[in-house]
Amino acid sequence: MGNLDSFESMRSQCFKYSEGLVYFVDSSSQQCIEDVRGDLHDILSLSNLKNIPVLIMCNKQDIPQALTSGELREKLAIDQLKQGNVRMQECSAVKGTGLTEGLEWLSSIVNRKD
Repeated sequence: MGNLDSFESMRSQCFKYSEGLVYFVDSSSQQCIEDVRGDLHDILSLSNLKNIPVLIMCNKQDIPQALTSGELREKLAIDQLKQGNVRMQECSAVKGTGLTEGLEWLSSIVNRKD
């Protein structure tokens, strides 16, 4: 347990001054979704990440069996998060689609806070 406590402390420090979070999800890997949901919820439970905007990049949309952003929203239990601004952005890093739109959204939210 000592190593886990150290990891949690380190993770909390990594996000200490965060103003937004970008989280990539492999939309084509349905067998990993439960682990992804747990990790995402754990990260967003950190006190210094409460109420920051979250951009979830639903990657690999170029693959036919990829889950849509709506399906991922449900499977990741996004509506259970106590997070203000969450955007699910379908994208394909390989094709370069959806990346700019998502990052522009996050930038506009972060810049509005200033």
